[in-house]
Amino acid sequence: MIIRVPTAQWVAPVETAISALGHKSLVVECAARPPLNPREATGVSLAMARGHSVVAIIDNQTGKELPEVVLSVRTHEFEVSAADADTLAQSMKLCMVGRLPSSHAALELSRLDFDAITACMPMGQSKAEAVKRLQVAIERTAVGLGSSRSTGLRLPKLEDAIEYGPARAWGLSLAADFDDLRAGKINFSDIDRGAVWEGPPGSGKSTLAAIVADACKVPLVASSVAELFATSNGYLDGVIKAQRKVFAEAMAAAPCILFLDELNALPNPETMSNRGRDWWMPVILDFFMLLDSAMSARDGVVVIGATNRITDIAPALLRPGRLERAIHIGAPSALGLVNILRTHLRGDLAQEDLLPLARIGSNSGATAAIAMDWVRSARRASRRDRGHLTLDHLKSQILPPDDRSREDRFRVAIHEAGHAVAGLLMGQTLVSVSILPGPSSGGQTQFAPAPTPVLDRAQIEDVSVILLAGHAAEEEVLSASTGWGGSPESDLALATMTLAGLHASYGLGDCLTWQGPPSEADAMLRRSPKLQELVEADLKRLYGRAVELVRSHRAQILEVADRLLAHRCLTGDQLVDIQAAKI
Repeated sequence: MIIRVPTAQWVAPVETAISALGHKSLVVECAARPPLNPREATGVSLAMARGHSVVAIIDNQTGKELPEVVLSVRTHEFEVSAADADTLAQSMKLCMVGRLPSSHAALELSRLDFDAITACMPMGQSKAEAVKRLQVAIERTAVGLGSSRSTGLRLPKLEDAIEYGPARAWGLSLAADFDDLRAGKINFSDIDRGAVWEGPPGSGKSTLAAIVADACKVPLVASSVAELFATSNGYLDGVIKAQRKVFAEAMAAAPCILFLDELNALPNPETMSNRGRDWWMPVILDFFMLLDSAMSARDGVVVIGATNRITDIAPALLRPGRLERAIHIGAPSALGLVNILRTHLRGDLAQEDLLPLARIGSNSGATAAIAMDWVRSARRASRRDRGHLTLDHLKSQILPPDDRSREDRFRVAIHEAGHAVAGLLMGQTLVSVSILPGPSSGGQTQFAPAPTPVLDRAQIEDVSVILLAGHAAEEEVLSASTGWGGSPESDLALATMTLAGLHASYGLGDCLTWQGPPSEADAMLRRSPKLQELVEADLKRLYGRAVELVRSHRAQILEVADRLLAHRCLTGDQLVDIQAAKI
């Protein structure tokens, strides 16, 4: 038989799958290799004469000629299609856990090859996290990481990239230092050795790396912890060799910027379980050694790490002389979204005022990746209309039609208003509240991150009350629904995990025994009936507080809900102005 696969990266996995069937077969790889020589052709003939199957695998990308002996006697021919949304869903069902976000259907998997897709899907991990990783990987290919000319996309100047806030300021300072270095005014020892950019998925950290490299006029060498596995055999020695190769490439390209994405995938030795310590510690120690070497023994390499979870980063990475500092990259402001939209529009809609639409997007907490998808989807819609891209095409993506009934939208509005009003009463800084449906929710309420990660018990309990207030508002105004629970990202799950961490990780409850890190709160609950009792008692008590709060401020919650029905999204400032006389 002949099996045609999309690219050369599919050949080895298909061969492995055939071998796993246990049938006696001679597999002939025809990808990226010349036709069979006479001896190999004879081997094919002998295999068939002995009753064995012969499978010729060829990738459609290289287009190599198939052996004549295979062409002449083939009985079957198949084509393996590239991965699509259905294939992704089936694969994740087999090897991953949790709920699959509906956003997986919009992923442009055609931008990724086999290795990149599988590297984003660690077995046994969350489907939602895998979708986020795939979104980031697609974003990186879309902007042409390390080369703004590779896709025809013109990256903005760092001076204009206001959407990146403190990270932009750090990049501008770095660019000025590189200019002084070239002028002989300073030595490389005077330049910052690196930083860690942290922020939510899709916030444009990969794009910023390319922008900063352009501003510094140096090459960008980019990799990620996932790529260390994708480009190696996955065994300990292979991963170590892969990461040494990445650092060697950076040293050879010096002066340059080395960008390391998904840094949180490298476990923190302080919180790692004993089960994984024996395997991971050689990798981690070798990584630290390479990091020190790249930034001290060899001048010219600035290392930038990126992560979605700064709490998972080992403190040893952030000490002076290594990556030194963490810089937050959050959702862009309205003006920042205008910049991002202009970048991806590439000159289209140049005469249109994008700020009103950007304000709506900013209110909903849109990231750089979401803005990129707006433009891509608007172009797709314009092609289907057989016309030019218009502002209406873009508007239809930023404000898609909401086909939910008014009753459903009102329920979501009441729920989110409960979160928002409770947060303001607890002294939280509200960024935005909306009833715009997301991948796993009917609306979103976003608060600014706490100024310090150090919280006391009262503050942790306040956070839990805010999480529970959405359901309390529904129950008070309408009736209880399933909207607050179910998934690991739900309000009830987050409140449960928060309180479990209070007792079992932080020693702020009735006992001091440390049972594990907060990230393992669900496992700790399953194995400890006593912890379940403590958390259940706290949940009931704090839900009582949430109910009292909602009843006392029912009028304010109804007013916010009415505004949300009318405008779909409100900023924190708008909500404070609305409620100034009442809250």
